[in-house]
Amino acid sequence: MIKKNWIYVLFALSVIVFTITEYQKHRQNAIVAKAKQLSTGGWGYDIYVKDVVYISQDIIPSITGRKTFASEKDALKVGNLMVAKMKNNLRPVITDFELDSLNIVR
Repeated sequence: MIKKNWIYVLFALSVIVFTITEYQKHRQNAIVAKAKQLSTGGWGYDIYVKDVVYISQDIIPSITGRKTFASEKDALKVGNLMVAKMKNNLRPVITDFELDSLNIVR
């Protein structure tokens, strides 16, 4: 009888662990960056959280002026860095140093 109860407890614990793991995976995948071409000819990006625009970035962050990204690739590099920061519960802020390390054309 005691062995049977332990089996139920272990089964319940495994269901709980599986549910938490799947929830975390879904939450992590719910944040994505998508590049967008702007009417000015440059590029920007949007950060989507659960298919809703959470951040819309039309200019290169942390630089003086209102300059757009030169390419889709550059916009996605920065957008994906923002996603990584958000997934790791870090402040979604881009620094000048990070732009340099990503070789973003300004």
